Amino acid sequence: MNRRAGVTLLEVLVAIMITGVGMLALMTLFPLGAMEMAQSVKDNNAGHIKHNSASTANIHKIRLDAMVQAAMLNPGGGLTPADARDPMTGQLLNPDSPSYPVYIDPLGYNYASTAATRDWIAGQTGAVPRRVTYALLNPATSPDPQFVGNALYRKQQLFRWQVFLDEVTFPRAPEDYPGLQQGTPSPPGGVFDRSLRYSWAYLAQMPKVYKPDLVDLTVIIYSGRALDDPPTGEVAVAGVFDAARGIVSVSWNTPSGPDVTVGTWIMDGTMVPFPRGSFHRVVGVTQTGANSMDLELQPPPKATGNGVAVVMGNVVEVYFRGDY
Repeated sequence: MNRRAGVTLLEVLVAIMITGVGMLALMTLFPLGAMEMAQSVKDNNAGHIKHNSASTANIHKIRLDAMVQAAMLNPGGGLTPADARDPMTGQLLNPDSPSYPVYIDPLGYNYASTAATRDWIAGQTGAVPRRVTYALLNPATSPDPQFVGNALYRKQQLFRWQVFLDEVTFPRAPEDYPGLQQGTPSPPGGVFDRSLRYSWAYLAQMPKVYKPDLVDLTVIIYSGRALDDPPTGEVAVAGVFDAARGIVSVSWNTPSGPDVTVGTWIMDGTMVPFPRGSFHRVVGVTQTGANSMDLELQPPPKATGNGVAVVMGNVVEVYFRGDY
């Protein structure tokens, strides 16, 4: 009998094992690829919003809006002692100091559940004031009577200027919407299915109060923010900022603390002895007690001392646009 060339069972098992290891390595690339794709989509949308929102701010001249300018100079709430301001003008005594930061947030202002959360970030009276500019989007000044009396119309106008309406869904076949012809561009009634995932707000602040026409603007971009009650994602806690170490030590008295992880954005809501209102991303979290933790911030805090740290839920990116 002639012997024929072949492989042994052991060789087959070794080959199967090597192939399996290779397939496992290949399969791990799929979830990593999906995560990278999701991050790329988020970065792409954030880049579009950065430019679109800044252009919208320039169109509506929100830096020079009367309500915003007044809040930057004297938002009220007893932020400083009476002798810290000029009793005639209400301006800060030191003209070289920055103004108070103002959070321009039509969604938060219109949908806030209480007057405190409407007028102040995280409902923290004396911290960063929340205002709404654009006369059209302000219930007190809107020239459009429908904005006040028609809730659906009001939501449409707010979403038009503060929400990134992207990812329009079209019907792919007549059976998707019975009665429509092939290629019809919209569902019945002309209603598009659009994503409401991304929205934004602004932070305005004068670098020096003696130059009211020079206002720096920061764009705050949200993903998945609750549009029907936006302020719910804001939590103010006591903080001790340390600029040298690049951390803020936060503490709270409630049973459960703020939801902070690496990547969370923190706003320095400290107003005295001088206003700050800067944004910092958390790059490290160290639990120091049952009701306290140290947060490593990037960029580091601008000043050292006691203050107010506001945890900004659902914020995915913050862009400083300056006076552009």
